[in-house]
Amino acid sequence: MSQFSGSPQASVDYNSTIIGALELSEKKWVLAVQLPGISRYSRHVLDASGEGLAYFVERLKARCTTAGRKIARVILTHQSGARRILAGAFPCPAEY
Repeated sequence: MSQFSGSPQASVDYNSTIIGALELSEKKWVLAVQLPGISRYSRHVLDASGEGLAYFVERLKARCTTAGRKIARVILTHQSGARRILAGAFPCPAEY
């Protein structure tokens, strides 16, 4: 039985999706993002904070909206082994 309730094939609409990759350390996080309609990647250095990351993603979404791109999805990934760092950045719900 599949754990996914959606369609068996995942498709990404690159015109409405922000795609990012995080490199994490204890003090700084590096975020590389691909924004819809822009052919190059941008690199940003952020303080190691879940709230700071969420705020920055909201700023990116607003920037895309201003440029005429409605964002429907944000996809972020991080390197393996970062669970310890992320666990302290985002509070987990009680059921986890």
